[in-house]
Amino acid sequence: MKTLIATLVTAAFITAASPICLAAPLARVISATGNVTVDGKALAKGDTVAVGKKIVTDGTGAALIGLASGQYCFISKDTSAVISELKMGSAGERISTVNVEKGSVNSDIHKPKSGANQHSIVTPFGELKAKGTAWGTSVGSTLVAVSYSGTVTYSYAGLGSFNLTPGSVATLSGAPAAPELKVVDLVSGKVYTYSPGSAPEERTATVSELKASAASFEDGISAFLATASESDQLALGELIIEINQTLGRNGVIALGAGKSSVLPPSLVRVLTQLPSLASPESPPANYESSSR
Repeated sequence: MKTLIATLVTAAFITAASPICLAAPLARVISATGNVTVDGKALAKGDTVAVGKKIVTDGTGAALIGLASGQYCFISKDTSAVISELKMGSAGERISTVNVEKGSVNSDIHKPKSGANQHSIVTPFGELKAKGTAWGTSVGSTLVAVSYSGTVTYSYAGLGSFNLTPGSVATLSGAPAAPELKVVDLVSGKVYTYSPGSAPEERTATVSELKASAASFEDGISAFLATASESDQLALGELIIEINQTLGRNGVIALGAGKSSVLPPSLVRVLTQLPSLASPESPPANYESSSR
């Protein structure tokens, strides 16, 4: 489903058939701006990062990391993250795990022509994983996860596992004493709330919830587009049209309105060319919970 711009450089995994079979797999820096360090040393484009190393950015720093063929991780400012796993699975799947201690990371996992990609983000507030999707994860006093493409599975002990589909914004609060997961579906305008020992609740999102979730969604668009092909941009444009219909019906400012830095010219052109995809009376459902 996902393809990448041809100029991107990715890290290569060393398999048993490789000439240097004892070499450990490395992640590779595709781009870096501002202050980005590993073990206190500045990180630059073309550098490699070994498993177990911590990448740290300050208020000026950001880096795009190639974890494997078709696996990308955009590390935003004020973030601390450790690449904890890079390996080939027994069935030939490319497996990567990034531990996010704080800050924001956007993952873009493309489906390869052969084999499979499997990527996980581990945080103090649970784990997110997927085999072919794109999402953003922010860790502070709470966790915020935003799905842009495909399905990402979020798991937290005591709550279970949940599938977040495009346009979903999940926020975990109250952990660990009284965890509560709130999922705002920006396409349908619904909110789903989960807490231990209670039945799931579904209701219509308030204007303030839609505004906050739209802002979280918008924050990660630029990072998503860093590895997006034209087809990725088209799919995102279609999703934004659906979301903006819901926002408009509730009097919320549309995504990208008056914000040229958020939506690049190429995506703006896509949006202007796309027809309306859903009627206001019947927005498509966009969220499903897996078995708890």
